[in-house]
Amino acid sequence: MKKLYLLLISLSWSICLFAQLTNGTNALEVAKVVPPSPNAAALGKYGDVPVGLYTGIPNINIPLYAISFGQFSLPISLSYYSGGLKVNELASQVGLGWSLNAGGVVTRSVNVKPDENGYMILGKMATLDSLIPHSNNVRQAVNGTWDLVPDNFSFNFNGRSGKFIIDATPQNKVHIIPFQPLDITFSSRLGSFQIIDENGIIYKFNTNETSYTVGTVFEEEYNSSWYLTTIVTPYGNVDFTYASDVDDVISEQSSEVDYTLTAGTCDPMGDGGITNFNVRAATKKLISITSPAGKVNFYNAANRRDATYRSKLDSIVVEDKKGNIIRRFNLKYGYHGSLTNTDIRSRRLRLDSVGEEGSTPNASKWHSFEYYNSANVPLTNAKSQDTWGFNNGVSNSKLLPALDTFIGSRHIVLSGANRSPNFNATITGVLNKITYPTGGTTSFEYELNDYGAKSGKTNTERQKIWNTATASARNTIGQTNPDMIDVKADFSITEPQDVTIYCKGINNGLTSPDGNPSMYLYKVQADNSLVALLERGTFANELTSAMFLLPGNYRIRAMVDNYLNEQSQIKVTSYSLGDTLRTIETGGIRIKKIINRDLINSEPVVRQFTYKYPTDPRRSSGDLVSDFSLLESKLTDKNVWNCRFLVRYSSPVSGMALTHGSHIGYRFVTETSGNGNMGGKLSAFSPGAPFSRLQEYLGGADNFQAAIEGSDKYVEDNDYLRGSLLSETIFDSTGRNLSKTEIIYNFDSLQNGNYFVADILYAYIFAGTNTVYCQTNNCSLVLPTVWGWRLVPSRIFCPWIYETSRKETFYGSPGDVTLIKEIKYYYDNPLHAQLTRQTTIQSDGQTETATTRYPLDFNLPVVLTDPDIAGIKYLQQRHIINVPIERYSMKNAARSVAGVITTYYPDKPYPKTLWGYEDNGSSSVYFPAVINGNVFQKDGRYVSRINFDAYDSTGNMLQQGKTGDIREAYLWGYNNLYPVAKIVGATYAEAAALVNSNILSNPSTPQALRNELNKLRTGLPGAMVNTYTYLPLVGLLSETDVSGRSTFYEYDTFGRLKTIKDDYGKILKEIDYQYTVPLNR
Repeated sequence: MKKLYLLLISLSWSICLFAQLTNGTNALEVAKVVPPSPNAAALGKYGDVPVGLYTGIPNINIPLYAISFGQFSLPISLSYYSGGLKVNELASQVGLGWSLNAGGVVTRSVNVKPDENGYMILGKMATLDSLIPHSNNVRQAVNGTWDLVPDNFSFNFNGRSGKFIIDATPQNKVHIIPFQPLDITFSSRLGSFQIIDENGIIYKFNTNETSYTVGTVFEEEYNSSWYLTTIVTPYGNVDFTYASDVDDVISEQSSEVDYTLTAGTCDPMGDGGITNFNVRAATKKLISITSPAGKVNFYNAANRRDATYRSKLDSIVVEDKKGNIIRRFNLKYGYHGSLTNTDIRSRRLRLDSVGEEGSTPNASKWHSFEYYNSANVPLTNAKSQDTWGFNNGVSNSKLLPALDTFIGSRHIVLSGANRSPNFNATITGVLNKITYPTGGTTSFEYELNDYGAKSGKTNTERQKIWNTATASARNTIGQTNPDMIDVKADFSITEPQDVTIYCKGINNGLTSPDGNPSMYLYKVQADNSLVALLERGTFANELTSAMFLLPGNYRIRAMVDNYLNEQSQIKVTSYSLGDTLRTIETGGIRIKKIINRDLINSEPVVRQFTYKYPTDPRRSSGDLVSDFSLLESKLTDKNVWNCRFLVRYSSPVSGMALTHGSHIGYRFVTETSGNGNMGGKLSAFSPGAPFSRLQEYLGGADNFQAAIEGSDKYVEDNDYLRGSLLSETIFDSTGRNLSKTEIIYNFDSLQNGNYFVADILYAYIFAGTNTVYCQTNNCSLVLPTVWGWRLVPSRIFCPWIYETSRKETFYGSPGDVTLIKEIKYYYDNPLHAQLTRQTTIQSDGQTETATTRYPLDFNLPVVLTDPDIAGIKYLQQRHIINVPIERYSMKNAARSVAGVITTYYPDKPYPKTLWGYEDNGSSSVYFPAVINGNVFQKDGRYVSRINFDAYDSTGNMLQQGKTGDIREAYLWGYNNLYPVAKIVGATYAEAAALVNSNILSNPSTPQALRNELNKLRTGLPGAMVNTYTYLPLVGLLSETDVSGRSTFYEYDTFGRLKTIKDDYGKILKEIDYQYTVPLNR
C-alpha cells in the first residue's frame, strides 16, 4: 500500500488545479492522503510484449516486485534480450540472455587507458595544434603513453539509462549523450559516482568492480563498474548490500591476423598468428536491499556447471520490517548445450522458470520458458561466428574471413572462414515461448536482420546472377562414325572474376588417335580469332579448377573421336551483376511475429512486423550503421615506404558502432494485428545518419605532411540522430488511414545551451618498423621506435535533443480530413531542460498556450528574507528542478484563463500554499511572477486557496485545509509508512495528544491499533474520524468510517484481495482466483 508524499504529488496537485481552472471549474480540493479501498487483483496481463520497433527487438520483461514507499518506487524484474546468440556471450547469474534489474550500475569501456590516468589529465592535448609541433608528443600518443580519447561511461538505474563522457577541462565535467537533466559527479580518481535526478533523489554508486585484460599490452587493473549502494529520498533511504563473487573471466576473445604483400619487394610476412585474451573481473553479487518498507534478500547458489566459480541467483525473498516473509520467488535452471562434454565452455546457464511461492505450502505461480534448439548452443569461443559474432553454425578452422578482392589491378583471393549470417544457427538458444501462470502463452518468431542502406547511404551492391556455360560431347555410335564429335558454347564475362571450370572425360582406356586435346577454353578476340586459355586431353576423371577472367567474350569446346562411349565435357560457372540489391541479410535477428494464446479463445492473437519501405516493398528499411572492414592496408619501410601489405583481421579494424544497442536500425516498421484483418500501424523513425568521414594526417618522425583521404577506421558517431519516432500512421483492415501523428525534433538547431563537443585525437601506427615489417637485411633505414603514424582528429557530440512539435491528423471518410491538431513545444531554459511552453493549435485556428515556470527560472538575490524565495532556493540547491512554481494558460495569446502558483517551505522540499488565479475582469493582461528586490511578487489576482500546514520528518502530511476552512489532520503508523487516521475538524496537535505513538508505529495486533485509534472518537466528539489498519507490504486490513462502522479485508497466499466482510463478519464480497487449466495439464 503506497502512501502519498507532498514533494512529488505537488506536481499532480498543480496539474489537477490547472486542469480544473482550464475547464472553468473553480472548486479546488485538498490533497487525498488516505488510500482507496482495495480492489480485486487482476489475473495478470500477459502477451502485451512491447517491441522496440526501430531495432526490431521485443522488450521482454518479467516483473517480480516493487519496493515502494511514498511516491518512490524501485521495481525488481527480469528482462531478456532476444537479438540472437553471440558465440562468446557468457550467461549471467540468471541465465543466458537474461538480466536481473534490481538497483543500478555505472559502467565504462576504457579507451587506451583509464581516464583517471589518461584523458582527464592529457585530453587537452587532443588537438593537432598542440600535438604536431613536438615529435615526442606524437611518439607518446602513438605508443599509447598518452591517452587522447575519453572512456565511454554508461548508467542504468531505476528505469533511467544513458551514456556520458568526462571532459578534459580543469573541472573534468560530465556530459551526457544526449543530454538529460541529471547532476552527475564523481570522487577523486573515479572512486565513486553520484547521480541526482530531477526530483532531487540521490543515487550513490560506491561499490566498485575491478577488471583487467589478460593477453594484451594493457593489463592495468581499473574500476570498470560502480554499483548502486544508496538511494537518498526525502522519505528514507534505500541501501544495497553486495558480496564479492569471484575473480573470474567475464569475456573471452581471440584475435587473428595475417599479411599479404600487395606492393613492393619486401619479404613476405605470412600469418601473424592468434592472440588469445580475456577480461577478468572481481565481480560483485547483490545480497540485499533494505528500505523503510522492509528488506529484499537475494540468495545465490555456487553450483553452476558452466562456470567454475560464478554463482547463480537461486531465490528472492521479501520481508517486512519484522522479518515476516511476504513474497518469495524461486528460479529454476537447466543448461544450453551439452552436459556430457567435460569442457565447461560447452554449456551455458539457462533459465527455465520463475515461480512465486505463496505463504501456504504447495501454492505457487510459475512463468516457464522454452528456447530454440537449446542443445545445439556451441562452445564459447567457437569459430562458428558471422562477422558480428553471432552463431552461424559453420565449422570454421579460423576466423580470418575468405577474401576475393582487387588491390589496384591485382586480384587477391585468400581462403578463410565463412563469416556469413545463418538464421537457423543464430536463433539457437533464443527464447521461443513464455507460459504464464494463467496457462496462456506468448510465442516469438524471428527472422534475420537485413538492410537496404549502409552508414546512411543507400546500398549500391548488385545482385550476383550465376550463369553456367556447358559443352558436352559423347560418342554413342562408335567407329562407324568417321568424324570427331565437336560441341561448342559461347558465353560472356561482364565483371572481372574467378570462374569455376569443371572438366570430365571418359576415354575407355584408349589413346585418342590424333592425340589432340578434347576440352578447350578460348578468349574470343575482337576480330573473332581465338586465343586458347585452357587445353585438356581426354582422361577418365573429373577435375575442378579456377581461372581469373577479365570482361569479354569466351568459347568452350568439347570433342571426342570415334571410339564408342567416349565423353568430354567442360562447364564454366561465372556470374553477372543484376539489379542493385534492395535487401541484404546481416547478423542478428529481429522479431517477425508474436503469437498470444489463452485457454479460453480458440483463435490466437497475432502481431506481425515487416521492415520494408512502404513505397518499395522489396527494399529493406534497415540501415547498417557501421560500414566496418576486416581489412587494413599498411606500409612498410624498405626503400622508404615502397612496400605495402594487406592486413586481414578476424575482428573489424574499424569501429562496429551500435544504434540503440543494435548494429542495425529500421526506418519504417509496419505492425499488423491478426492476419492483417484488424488493421495496424506504420511507424517511421529518423534515418541512419551517416558517419562523418574523418580527415587523417600522415606524418613521419619529425615532419608533418599533408592531409590524406579519410578512412572509416575512425569515424564520428551520430547515433543521437537515429531512431526517434517521426510519424505513426494508424490504418484499418482495408489499408485506409484513420489517423496520423507527425513529430519534429530540434535536429536542425542542436547547438543550444546544453550542447557540448569534446575534441579527441586518434593516433596510430600505419607503417612498420625495422623489427616488425621488414627483414633486417632488407631495410635501408634504421628507424626510430615510432616512424610512420597517422593522426585522426575527431569529436564526440553531446547534444540536447527534444521534440519541438507534434501534428495529429484524424481522417473521416476516405480522403476526408476531419480534424487537425498541432502542438508546439518549447524548452526555453537549458538549466533545467523542462517543458516551459506548450501551444495547441486547433483546426478552427484557436490557440492555447500553457506556460510552466520552475525553480531555476527565477534569479534569486544573495540575501533572502522572503520565505517564498527561500523555498525556491531550497529546491534549487537540492536539484529539485522539475516541480512547477507557476503555471498559467492563455487562449489566443490574449486572455488568461487559468493559473496556479505553488510556494514551498524554506527549510523542506514540500509545498506550503497553493494560490489560485481569479480573473475579476479588471484587465486582460497577465503578470508572471517575478523576484522584485527581495519579494516574490505574484499577479494581484492570485488568492490563497489551500494551505499545507505541517509535515513530519519523512514528508508525511500532518495537517492541511482550504484557506479559512476547517483543518484536516492525519496520524501515521507502521513506522510512518501508512496513514492510520484522518481527522476532519481538529488539529494534528489535538489528535496526536490522545494516542500512544509507539502503538501506532509498531502495533502488536491490528485490534490493538484499532483500540488505540478509538480514543480519537471519544476524545474528539466534534470531529469526523476515519481510521485504518494494514498488513504491511500487502494492503489495507480494515477501515472504520466516521459512524464507527468497519469493513475488513482478507488476502490470499499471494497477497491478493480474497474476502470483504462487515462489522459482524458477514461476507460482502468474495473473490475466487481460478486460472483456466487444460484437462491434460
